[in-house]
Amino acid sequence: FKMGCAVNSSIVNGRDARSAQIILQQFNAVSPENDMKAEVLHPSPDRWNFQAADRYVQFAKDNGLWALGHTLVWHNQTPDFFFNHPDGTPKSHDEMVETMRSYIETVAGHFSGKIDAWDVCNEIIDNDGSYRKTLWTNAFDGDGDEVVRLAFKFAHQYDPNAELYYNDFNVWRPTKRDGIARMVRMLQKEGIRIDGIGIQAHWGLNFPKNEYITAAIDTFAALG
Repeated sequence: FKMGCAVNSSIVNGRDARSAQIILQQFNAVSPENDMKAEVLHPSPDRWNFQAADRYVQFAKDNGLWALGHTLVWHNQTPDFFFNHPDGTPKSHDEMVETMRSYIETVAGHFSGKIDAWDVCNEIIDNDGSYRKTLWTNAFDGDGDEVVRLAFKFAHQYDPNAELYYNDFNVWRPTKRDGIARMVRMLQKEGIRIDGIGIQAHWGLNFPKNEYITAAIDTFAALG
């Protein structure tokens, strides 16, 4: 089975050789800490920067590590120009669809065949199971289902062989767990592929209770 960890630029470029050595001894999968987030890859409308992300992918390839791409659609660490015009006015619905499509085309297309899986959407469900009021959902008039549908559709279109995941924290909470399960069933009903759910395990030794964690895993496993 796979056991992974996050890696940063210092690890993959050789500056932190000690951490790299530990990773190669103890893990067989990696996720980039920040190097594949929008503010790094596409910091301004006329600029793309794949240098750090390419080093991450090469590090994984050179060492036989399973590589996750993190993340395509997230409200944090995403530049303002994704959502607004230079004069500060918000983009229209159709402009937002094209913004998402073109970004995923460029990023997923650039890494197609090099990345094993993508966190397609990240942290879009709130603790009560509804969609969070984020820059992405607000840009689609609160229709989180449309955001998720389009993101997974475009990710599959531009990197068809990669596994596609939804990723979030606090998924042990019953209301959030059930909201994520509803979202997955929505995608399945629409015939849109989703391969797994990433569980951010921000847990302590005594919190949350094991029964909540088990219930979340069982709920997601039952989705197929």
